Amino acid sequence: GKGSEVGGHASCRSLGLKASRMGEAWMTARCASEFLGTFVLVATVCANGLAEQSVWSGVSIGCSLAVMIYALGKVSGAHFNPAVSVALGLAGKCPPKDVFFYIVSQLAGGILGALVS
Repeated sequence: GKGSEVGGHASCRSLGLKASRMGEAWMTARCASEFLGTFVLVATVCANGLAEQSVWSGVSIGCSLAVMIYALGKVSGAHFNPAVSVALGLAGKCPPKDVFFYIVSQLAGGILGALVS
């Protein structure tokens, strides 16, 4: 039920987390999710730019984004973009504290994704 959920995501109780650490553990998982999703998206976009193959660029970017959304969407909401996080924060759908940590994670993932590609 809703009492066992944190932030509308999967039950912490099912993961065996203690009540005092649930919020912290979920914030870490959500930030890691935003980092990884943004990393993969930016690395894919940059790699396509470097490859200079415009024929399949849109498909590969779209596929990598779809995979990240399906894999990580239930953890963090799959924002993968600071503008999305800010918009959801302004709309009241994401707490300001979460928006801040999401943006830090997204910027770190984006920078690393660009450097790796």
